[in-house]
Amino acid sequence: MNRKYGLGLIGSILLIIAGFSVIVRVPVLGGIEGYLHTGSGSVTIVMILAITSLIFTLKKKYKVLWFTGIASLLTELLLYVYAATVLSKMRAHLEAEYLLNNHPPEGLLESLTMHPVEVLFGGILLAIGAILTIFAAAIKSKRHNIH
Repeated sequence: MNRKYGLGLIGSILLIIAGFSVIVRVPVLGGIEGYLHTGSGSVTIVMILAITSLIFTLKKKYKVLWFTGIASLLTELLLYVYAATVLSKMRAHLEAEYLLNNHPPEGLLESLTMHPVEVLFGGILLAIGAILTIFAAAIKSKRHNIH
């Protein structure tokens, strides 16, 4: 087994595992969980990219891994930005509505303020898997010239 194949295979498997794991968690709201739990659009994209990476690695068509690896990283980045945006909007809404009325819910505002959006185990696996698939695409193949 050559390095390209090994990196592509391991990266693809990590992407698949990431699709079944919690990727990010937002305080109070919980996590963006894996495919088995939610079947959400972003996790579906991750699973499609992971399976595509695996298929093209098995076929030894490594150029496609550029796309799947970069798209996986972008998907994770967009998930994180989305979660941070939701958290920010919740904070602003709670501050505006509850602080003006002088009766904020006990501990809710503090919870939103003190805890940032967290990248969890699935997010780490997603990043590592995506990077490995990009490496698999980037490694030059050895060519043997017979004269």
